[in-house]
Amino acid sequence: MSSEPATAVPEAGREPAAAPPRRRLRGALRLSFADGAVSRVTYSLAEPFAVPAILALGAKDLGVAVMAGVGMLLPALANLASPRLTAMAPSRRGLVVAGARLQALACLFFAGAGFLPATWGIAACIICYAAYQASGSAVFGTWAAWLGELVPKSGRSRYFALRNLVYGPIGALTMLGAGLTLRAAKGEGRAAPWVAFAALLALAGAMRLLASLLVARQYQPPEREKFPAEDFSYRQFLAKAGASNFARFTLVYSFFVAAASMTSAFFQKYVLDDLGYGYVTYTLLQIAAMASGMLFVRFWARVADRWGNLLVMRLCALTIALIPVLYLGGRWLPPLAAGWLLGGACWAGLDLASFNYVTDVATPRRRVRCYAYMQATVGIAGAFCTLLFGALVKYEAVPVIFHFRLQTVFLISMVLRLGGALAFMLMVREVAAKPEARPLELLYELPAVRRAGDLLRDLARPFNRG
Repeated sequence: MSSEPATAVPEAGREPAAAPPRRRLRGALRLSFADGAVSRVTYSLAEPFAVPAILALGAKDLGVAVMAGVGMLLPALANLASPRLTAMAPSRRGLVVAGARLQALACLFFAGAGFLPATWGIAACIICYAAYQASGSAVFGTWAAWLGELVPKSGRSRYFALRNLVYGPIGALTMLGAGLTLRAAKGEGRAAPWVAFAALLALAGAMRLLASLLVARQYQPPEREKFPAEDFSYRQFLAKAGASNFARFTLVYSFFVAAASMTSAFFQKYVLDDLGYGYVTYTLLQIAAMASGMLFVRFWARVADRWGNLLVMRLCALTIALIPVLYLGGRWLPPLAAGWLLGGACWAGLDLASFNYVTDVATPRRRVRCYAYMQATVGIAGAFCTLLFGALVKYEAVPVIFHFRLQTVFLISMVLRLGGALAFMLMVREVAAKPEARPLELLYELPAVRRAGDLLRDLARPFNRG
């Protein structure tokens, strides 16, 4: 697989596809913006509250690990099928709409599954959550390639930064409302009644259905060339890790995300059960992470445009690797909140830079396949780590070094994350030549630093003149 851009050669007798009218592009981007806003409500309800939902049904560590692991493994397999689905689909838009509607149905079935008897209910919830994740993963590459053609390369980082800036408050308000709802419904029991979770999940499904209607109205630019059903296989992709920069990036990124998923899978249980905090505290931590990401995403976009996506990934990976240190204390809340604030800021940068990196390194003809193989590798690695450490915690094979057994998992995760951050520095190279960044220049790009510096210079100007 080559990272060099390939020029599509039109067939004999066929004219190259004309550039889409600017009006259609603007309309498509506006609809995409609205679709993302509505979808953020779904994500803010279904994903953060899936684990608390099965905890309310009586699930333990192993149940949480199975939900998280299967929720990563099935989407990984769906990603492997994504290129063939894209090639067989009559249109990319129709495929993305179908995926969104399947996600809506999965949320609605999830809402009803909890009314089954406890054992059956937990199993049904896990299946519904896996179906929700797999439906989205099967069409993610298609959606990403489609959106990559709509957004001009020169403004890609700024556009996605603006999306995150707007979607942040939407997600925060959604999660805050959900947390207050669960707190009001909790009553005297350990967990909120299932009817409260069912209402939230039903709302998530309804909003995902609305998002599918918005996607169905978006403009789809004509394909410059037919997406091939057969190209390089997943095995060939992995075999090129020694020669292909993108394959190496995928393996390093997957290893790093898998190391982080060991903690994210169990963190809801750690906060709610081990530390004993309530739904509102858990929701406020989620909101803090989201607000931090919203504040820093424009900073990361400026750094990526000026000094490259790889620098953003290296800085974010190193910071994320050190965050578990803050989780090794007792029940003191400030270090926990600091970890979520740092994590929100740095995961926003890592997600933005990795998405842009794949869009830049992969040719349009292979973009869907590259996204699919990358997401599949991430899912397989994450599922393996989550299920393995879930079983180790369940059968007490992990020692208690600090206060709780899960804190030992956080410590192991930190060591593995540091290995992934080091691999980002040694094994992955930048796609395009970028100038070298200086620490003071990076500091000056941080939020509010530039304005504060300008203000101080203005205040000092009369004294300098004197």
